[in-house]
Amino acid sequence: MLNKPGVLILIHGVLSSPASWTNLVEYLQEDIYIKKFFDIELFTYPTPAYRLNPLKRIPNFSDIADRLTTALREDKKYRDKTCIVLVGHSQGGLIIQRFIADAVRNARASDELSRIRGVVLLATPNNGSELFLSARRALGMLIRHPQEKYLRPFNEQIAEVHSLILNRIIYTHRSSSTSHPIRFDVYTGDEDGVVPAHSARGMFPNVGTLPGDHSSIIRPIKSNDTIINALSDACYRAFNTTNPDATILRTEFLDPKNRKDVEETETLLGSNFLSYQNVSSEDFRYWLNNYEHTFGLPMRVLLARQDETIAGMLMFHESMADNMIVIDYIACRSEAEFQHIPFQKLVRQLRSRASSVGISSVVFELQNPSYLKGSEAARARARIRRFQSLGARCIVNLRYQAPNMDEFGSIAEESSYFLMHVSAGAQPETLSRSRVQKIVQFLYTVWYRNWFSRRFGASQNELDEYVDNIYRRVAGIDADLPDKMPLEYLDI
Repeated sequence: MLNKPGVLILIHGVLSSPASWTNLVEYLQEDIYIKKFFDIELFTYPTPAYRLNPLKRIPNFSDIADRLTTALREDKKYRDKTCIVLVGHSQGGLIIQRFIADAVRNARASDELSRIRGVVLLATPNNGSELFLSARRALGMLIRHPQEKYLRPFNEQIAEVHSLILNRIIYTHRSSSTSHPIRFDVYTGDEDGVVPAHSARGMFPNVGTLPGDHSSIIRPIKSNDTIINALSDACYRAFNTTNPDATILRTEFLDPKNRKDVEETETLLGSNFLSYQNVSSEDFRYWLNNYEHTFGLPMRVLLARQDETIAGMLMFHESMADNMIVIDYIACRSEAEFQHIPFQKLVRQLRSRASSVGISSVVFELQNPSYLKGSEAARARARIRRFQSLGARCIVNLRYQAPNMDEFGSIAEESSYFLMHVSAGAQPETLSRSRVQKIVQFLYTVWYRNWFSRRFGASQNELDEYVDNIYRRVAGIDADLPDKMPLEYLDI
């Protein structure tokens, strides 16, 4: 079994325990996306109603936040995870915020928070709870409980934490020692009599309402309950977000629902590729919305954004099972050859993505300038130089051929390309023949087999015969490839 890159950590509330998550965990383990990419862990801490042992004390918020910091850094369940989603119920949400605020205050934000890709707050008293205040007055039993005071309305420490979270986490795009962008999804229960809706929502921008009271909000009764879908969506967003940037030029994944960004990306893609590769903007939108569902293979678009303008885009497919990311297209607003900084950002962010999900190979085609003329040849040479400056190397002894995407079965129209390889870590000197064969098979499936199935409606047998015939000549039994395939710098 592949090691999962993500972990979903559930943190309970005051006077509660990990048992409060039992139903939720059972259904989360059935979710297809979470099951594939995330482990589920329970973070617990002492929160008794009374201190019965005079030799022990009940930890306060600072203690618990420090305990969470240490666990994320040292516990083997968490320390190797590259995508962490924190979920807090009631007081658990305040503990998460205290942990994040401490990292900011101590100038450790970019270090301690770099793996935190999402936070979900469930019925968290961001502005306090009158119920706890009433219980304290009436019963006196919580009067000395060190955690209770943080649940009172108008608590100054919680208000300070809330303000810091909004200014240094929610409404920032840059990562530094004192700021780091993390998405918060905040939910209130429609029948919650403990934490009012206004308190649960606080001043957070991404808020919603879930069915249930303060306790039942985290106790689903079926696998498609709203709480399950909400947490699955949060994990999806977290796993498909990028590492925050420390500069004004930032990178992020394209949201297919953002019409403005989709149209701007289409324009950028069209000005660089679509006009002469006969891939329409309609095709782009179709693949963006349907590729993963149709072929079971994620397709992503990484954007480089300066101010609010998209300066560059990189479209890719990834497969953890095949240990591979394929770059489909990369384009920048200025082809000089590719506006150096956005291009570097996109490629480095993709390598970071590969490393974070445990993928070792990033591969892509580049046109062979020897078969081109004039400006197109110069453009192809510039692209090769730019990619090689970032560590890409050519898989030599391979006569890689790309089918004509306009004419199904047109063997005579194949084009000659270089097949390039970038490693998420140290670039090896060679690749095995079997690895190269797997790469070529994957490329032909991602780009051509799936493309032809949409554009020409070819039958499966026709597709298999056509693509398999090309594969045999390029990397199969007719190619006579050596056992080791060198990765070399092209002197272009």
